[in-house]
Order: sequence, then C-alpha cells, then structure tokens
Amino acid sequence: MRIILVIMFCLSILQTSRASEKIETLIDKLVTVSEPGFGYLVYSSGTEFLPYADTGMMGAQVIGAGQPVRSEPLRKIVEQGIDAIPTLIKHIGDERKINMKPVQGFSFTGFIDLYDFNNRTRKDVPSNVNLDLFEKDENHPNKHSITVGDLCFVALGQIVNRRFAATKYVPTGILAVSSPSYSKQLREVVIKDWQDLTREQHIQQLIQDFKMPDHEGRQFGAYLRLSFYYPEFVETLVLKQLNKPVYDADKISNFVSDKLYEAGNKEQQQKLFDEFIRINGETYAGGIMESLYYDLKYLEEVGQDDLEFRSSGFKTHPRELLVQLFDQPANIKFADRPYMSSMPVSERISFIRSLRYDKSKKVGEVLQRIYLADSEEAEIAPACLLALANRGYAEFLIDQLRRIDFTNTKHNEFYWECLASISTSKDRLVQDKLLEIAEMTTNPGYFLKALDGVKKPYSQSIFKQAKHILELSSETSYYEEGILEMIGEQFPDRAKVVYQNYLATGSVDRAKTMCNVLWYGSSLSKEILGPLLDDRRNLTGFESSMRVCDRAATAISHTTDKIKFDSDWSLERKDMVIIQLKKYCVTPDQ
Repeated sequence: MRIILVIMFCLSILQTSRASEKIETLIDKLVTVSEPGFGYLVYSSGTEFLPYADTGMMGAQVIGAGQPVRSEPLRKIVEQGIDAIPTLIKHIGDERKINMKPVQGFSFTGFIDLYDFNNRTRKDVPSNVNLDLFEKDENHPNKHSITVGDLCFVALGQIVNRRFAATKYVPTGILAVSSPSYSKQLREVVIKDWQDLTREQHIQQLIQDFKMPDHEGRQFGAYLRLSFYYPEFVETLVLKQLNKPVYDADKISNFVSDKLYEAGNKEQQQKLFDEFIRINGETYAGGIMESLYYDLKYLEEVGQDDLEFRSSGFKTHPRELLVQLFDQPANIKFADRPYMSSMPVSERISFIRSLRYDKSKKVGEVLQRIYLADSEEAEIAPACLLALANRGYAEFLIDQLRRIDFTNTKHNEFYWECLASISTSKDRLVQDKLLEIAEMTTNPGYFLKALDGVKKPYSQSIFKQAKHILELSSETSYYEEGILEMIGEQFPDRAKVVYQNYLATGSVDRAKTMCNVLWYGSSLSKEILGPLLDDRRNLTGFESSMRVCDRAATAISHTTDKIKFDSDWSLERKDMVIIQLKKYCVTPDQ
C-alpha cells in the first residue's frame, strides 16, 4: 500500500511539473503578441473570458478603433485555470517586451495601477493602487511598452474574475496603464493577493462573486469561470438565482422619486411605504431598499455630504430612509449594502440571456418552464430561447419557429428577436430548419437573421433567394444593406451585376445604401460607385449637407492612398477632387 501511495505521489509531482513546463512555454510565446486584445487595448476598453470565443464586451472606445485580437497563447494559459497561477505570479514582473509598438494616449498616458476587486466581498481595500488619474508624476514616461508580465497580469485577472487591464482607453484621449512589470507597488499587491491561492479558495471566491457581485458583470464573470473550470458548482447557484422573486424597477423608481422623497415627514413616509408594500407585496421592499442604496451610491460618487444632497433633487437623504424603513446603520455606505433576495425583472432577463455556457439539464428544464409561462412576453421569451439554443432542445426550438409566419413580409420585432435567439443554435436539426426558412421567406429581416444560423459557404439557393428579395423590394430597408453585403462576401463573382441592377432604379436611397455597402475599400467601388460621382442630389440623415456624389466620393477614396476626400470640405474643393476621382475610376488597376 505504501508503495502505491509513493507511486501516486510521484506521478502527481510529475504531472504538476509537466503542466508548469507547458505554461512556461506558453508564457514564452507571449512575446509574439503583436495586436491589441482585451486587457491590453489602446483605443478602446472592454472585457472577455478567453476560453469562450463569444464573450467579448466592448466598453468606451475611439470611433474607428479596431476590433480586439485574440491571442492563442494567452487563451491557452487562461484555460489552465488555477494550475497556471503560480507560473503567472512568477512572471508577473517579466520585463520582456511583446511584439507591439509602444503605446500612449492621445492627450495623456496615466500610470495609475488600476486594480479590480469585489468591494462587496473584500473590505480591506488594497493600498497604493487605483491612483488618481490626474495626479501626474513627471517621472513617468509618456509611452509604455507592453510586456510579458503585463499579459500575465491580464491572464491572472481572466482566471480569478478580476478585470485586470495592463492598458485601457479612458475618455477622453487617455491611456490608463497598470503594469506590474513597471510598477513595484502594483506587483507587490498582485503577489500578496494571489501567490498562495488554492483550488478550494478559487472555487469559493467565484461562488462569492456569483452570490455577492458588486456589479452585474461580476456575477456573469463568475458564472463563465465556474461553468468552464468547476461546472459541478454551477447548477445550484443558477437555480437559486432563477428562483428569486422579481419586481418592476420602474414602478419602484417612480414611487421612490415621486412619493417617498416628496413626503413631508417620517410618519407620512412610513405610511406611504407600508401601503405600497401592502399593494405590491414584500418582494417590493427589497426593491425599494436597492433603489435607495443606488441613490446613496450616486451621492457618494458626486462627493456630496449630508448637507448638500438637496442640490441633487433629494428632499430626504436616502440614508435617512434606509435607517428609518430598513433599520440600517446610521453610517451605512453603498459598499455595505446587504445581499438582496429579489431582483428587478430586467436583471432577471439579463441573467437568463447569459446562461449559454453550462450544460445543466435542470437549468434547461427551468428555462423551458419560464418560457412556456411567458411565451409571448417581449423580452423573457427571446432570452429563454437564447439560453435554450444549445442545450439539446432542437425539436422544441423548431416548434417555436413554426409559430412564426415567415410568409409575412411585415417586420415583427418580437418574432425577429425569437428567431435571432434560435439562430445561435449549433444543432444540425435547427440549422437545417433555418436554411429551409432562408430559402423560402421573402421577409428581408427574417432572411438575414435565419442565415446567422446557417453554415457558410452558402448555397446557390441562398443567392437566388437574396436576389429575389431585392427584386421584390419597392422601398429601401435597413436589411437590404445586409443582404447586399452578404452577396458581396459569399458570392463575389456575381455581386457586380446584382449591385448594378439594384442601382438601376435611380433611387437616391439605394445610392446611399450602395455607398454604405462598398464603404470600406471594396474592389467594386470604382465600377459601381463611379457613375454616382455625377449625382448632385441631396441625401437625408446627415448633420451637414451631403450629396450622393460626396458620399460616393468618400467611399471610393477609401480604395486609394493617393486621393483624399472629406465631405466637410467646401463645395468647390469637393468638386475639384471629384474630378480627380472620376479619372481614377476609369483608370485600370495596376
């Protein structure tokens, strides 16, 4: 028996050693990263969980900022979960530069050591981090070279559900830098917090993030990580959350702002509160408490003390009502708010929409029951269908598609949303049904949305139906642009004739649509849009005067670096450049 235990122990050490070597190899590959991604962006901000390809959520960004690029080595590191953390901590100060040029903000580069934490589960606020953005230190450089240590910081945050970003855009024109390879104080906090994290602690932390999130994204992040690393813990948490009673947040907001704050004294406030709860039920008491806490948060954020709150429109301080109605401590702060046993309807809908990554059968059954109880509700129904799309409910989803009249050319937003949810299914039966729908419907919105669930490349039957829909159209619709783009992408050899026929009606709206389709430097721009350079008709929907020829000229100019065009120029200057673009359009490509 002792020999067996020794062998098992040795095998465990060997496996750990091999895992560490694998992570070391992946970390070495981080030097090859050459494009910004979530956690090391320059002109935008946002978050994602790399093991799931469709979880990216953009935050503040500069117009025209490129899409984040996913790093395969970084993804593979994050997939290792808790096993990667010791090696990530080892390299948290790694100063090797990755293959990106140094980055800087438009107006300011701030080395402010942003350090994310859950302020509902952690009361000892980490010190010497989260510095004031505008406390400039002249000793800092105005640029930063992103390092391997920075990406290890990003990977660590991905694993532990903390939004660690080495660089991120902050409006307006600011680049916030949080680099543990540059900042000793940030590095020390990271090492102290995470170097001894165990698997059990990781699990419990994610469970606490789910149960006591400081914002909605924290709970979603915990759900993603639990479903990927520790799926056995997801079901109980999700079922309990789905079982929470809900309330109408708008009804509560109106009551609090129009009546509770307006009441003249405490006795009247108590009477109003009691009557509201009597009519709406105890669930609404929690909603009122939540509303008051968020009003308190607002006052805390704007820095107004108890004597200044009335300038923000409050006749009674929310803290006073929390003390009076809910027996909260007199010095209560937003960060101290208790766990709520109920939630707004809107929050429940968002939560349901997020349930796309676990495989629990019980969760699926509950979602199906919720859907059947509210199958005509504008937001609940599509949310449930989205969460059911990849849980083995193919026949059920197809039954829901049969409820939609795909021969009706009039747009129905509710059915379109339901179709959008079902089209995310990867089930072959559902995809076959969506293909069948796309091949028969003449509703442009339904056609495009059904195609979202059809595997590419598309068959010729799809081209035929797309062309048929365009030929039937008498009015330009939003969806026509998508159909034209699809034809250009999937059937490039047949797009030219379709585009020419589309413009043959002479419609000014179609001219505008075609410019949008070919906006980003298409090889067809010169031939298709060239004739529009003589069109002086005015377009609608723009802040300043815009002619068809101006819009076409701008699109065509995107195909060359030699001719610039700006629709904000003077009329005389624009017309001069349009003459150049006409010559360019008839000049054969070299």
